Amino acid sequence: MEDFFHAGGLPALLHNLGELLDTSARTANGATLGENVATATVFNG
Repeated sequence: MEDFFHAGGLPALLHNLGELLDTSARTANGATLGENVATATVFNG
């Protein structure tokens, strides 16, 4: 889990899976999934 965290964590994973996910789905914070992961960075793929 520490390696996963340092690689970018869940936001980075969701960013990489973006084309497989419905990024227009609303999340608990009111933004879409796509908006939440748009700026995610993968530090160590």
